[in-house]
Amino acid sequence: MGLVYDVMYVAIRTSETYSTTIVNAEPRLRTGFFSFLQSSMLAPHSVDEACTSVGVAKYGRPIGLDEKIKVDLIVIGSVAVDPRTGARLGKVHDIPVEKLLIHDVPVDVICTPTQVIFTNTSIPKPQGIYWDKLSPEKLGQIRILRELERKIEQETGRQLPCGPSEKLPPTARRSRSNSPVK
Repeated sequence: MGLVYDVMYVAIRTSETYSTTIVNAEPRLRTGFFSFLQSSMLAPHSVDEACTSVGVAKYGRPIGLDEKIKVDLIVIGSVAVDPRTGARLGKVHDIPVEKLLIHDVPVDVICTPTQVIFTNTSIPKPQGIYWDKLSPEKLGQIRILRELERKIEQETGRQLPCGPSEKLPPTARRSRSNSPVK
């Protein structure tokens, strides 16, 4: 059906088996960083819908900035992953580690329809938000990051660093009705 559906399907089925709560990344961080979704709260006929971004919005609950959560498993969709290193990037198959950026997330386990591959990656995982990499334009598009920036600056009394300015491509606008996207 599609990458988002596939990732959510794996996450929901895993949570059913291990009685866990799903923490789903918000598309483009529109409403927050993540949403909670509990498979125990889903009727069997609603699982397919819950696997979509519309279903996550319907059945999930956005997580606030101040909530403390413990994460046991992260399921990340990828177009390509290097099984030797765990590097996931774009639409290429030989992914040179030196091309990865500080915010790129390597994977530990690759699950395909026919096999499970443990990457034993040594690539470090991101350790927070790299404010010095975020352009003012990108920050302007992501409300939850602006809120977090404001909160951190108020608490520390210091201004966070900012990345260089950039020209961003236009983003698609979503309509609340069934009318075509403008």
